[in-house]
Amino acid sequence: MQTLSAALKAKTDEGAPLPMPFKSLADLGVRFRKSQLSLIAGAPGGGKSALATNLVTRMKSPTIYFSADADRMTVAKSIVAGLVGCNQEEAERRLNDQDGGTWKTLESETEHIWWNFDTLPSLKDVEEELDGYAYVYGNYPDMLVMDNMMDMAEAGEDIGALTDVQIGLKAIARRTGCHVLVLAHVTGAYTDGNIPIPRSGMMFKPDKKAELIMTIYLVEPGIMGIGVVKNRSGPASTTGGFGTHVRWSPELGYFGG
Repeated sequence: MQTLSAALKAKTDEGAPLPMPFKSLADLGVRFRKSQLSLIAGAPGGGKSALATNLVTRMKSPTIYFSADADRMTVAKSIVAGLVGCNQEEAERRLNDQDGGTWKTLESETEHIWWNFDTLPSLKDVEEELDGYAYVYGNYPDMLVMDNMMDMAEAGEDIGALTDVQIGLKAIARRTGCHVLVLAHVTGAYTDGNIPIPRSGMMFKPDKKAELIMTIYLVEPGIMGIGVVKNRSGPASTTGGFGTHVRWSPELGYFGG
């Protein structure tokens, strides 16, 4: 046992905020904090992965990204489209043609991200990947992204299994000091992805352990809505009505926040 002040001195970076590249979210008090767990939930194909990859690319913080839901080319062409200002078809062509400028841009803008494309990662796999990263670089990354929760080996279609996954990921966040961002699905009523999604709209209610939860939906073509439904460090509304709108072009991989 120890006093709170002694505990704080022993773990000085716990809860420290990471860079938030979206000014509109930062203005609402939304921060990814070290040693904490957050969720982004949305409809299938609603932009969860696009938002997560855009965030970590622009944050420039050391990151491990588990992309169990999307393959290498799907991820790469989306990122490249946003970086060089072309559509995804053109981005894929440039990558396949080994275009030197495109590859140089991709490498320089994503060199802070360590990728894992295993299709069914377990909590043990996550632990080993983090420890491997620490062995190579001498410390753990600032951010870990799990894309997505349903693609984890321990996840099942029941609340208990998903709660166990969250408990495991939160323990990983505390042990390593990184922020763990998890992408999650929503219930059938919100799978069209065109109305604000409340906290109760998350599939199997995986919302108990996270400090920060955001839900996303399409406001209109070119505009993504981001609702802040839980935020222990700032304002939120469980209805999904509190948040912001950001510009989003799926085909161009573009976000403006």
